[in-house]
Amino acid sequence: MRLYHGSNQQILEIDLKKSKDHKDFGRGFYMTQDFSRAYCFCTSKGVEQLKLDL
Repeated sequence: MRLYHGSNQQILEIDLKKSKDHKDFGRGFYMTQDFSRAYCFCTSKGVEQLKLDL
């Protein structure tokens, strides 16, 4: 399964302590199977899209 995460910084390791409590679904590391959704978020922040293969 390929999952995508759009971010404004490079993610080398998931650290939930850096996530915020008041996001849509609470504290977490949000990912999607939809490349275009992650890409749109990522490019709106001016960075390259990051992906993880699981």
